[in-house]
Amino acid sequence: MQTNTKRYSDEVLRNFKTLIQDKMEEVRKEAESLKSRLDGLEGQADENGGHSYGEDSKNHEQRELLTRMYERQVEKMHELELALGRIANKTYGICQETGDLIDKRRLEAFPTATTGAAVLSH
Repeated sequence: MQTNTKRYSDEVLRNFKTLIQDKMEEVRKEAESLKSRLDGLEGQADENGGHSYGEDSKNHEQRELLTRMYERQVEKMHELELALGRIANKTYGICQETGDLIDKRRLEAFPTATTGAAVLSH
């Protein structure tokens, strides 16, 4: 990426910071809920040892699903933290491929976006 002097104004960056912080809180709450449900399933498995094979399989599938969902929330939090870092160093909203500004509507829809648009192949 070439050095680019184009960037969003401090006011726009503050607005995106608020948007990202709000999104971070939502994601954090969802992660906590998933973790609590996962811990509950783990506790049930410990308390009710000796299930049938079918019950064990169902509980295992539920734990796997909740684990994947929880890990995705943790990944989202990390991506949001990186976006906050880009805001702090005033590079938020600058396409990492072209150096151009990413459209505000794209950033509002995908606040962790680092490129201007998805590359489409023909």
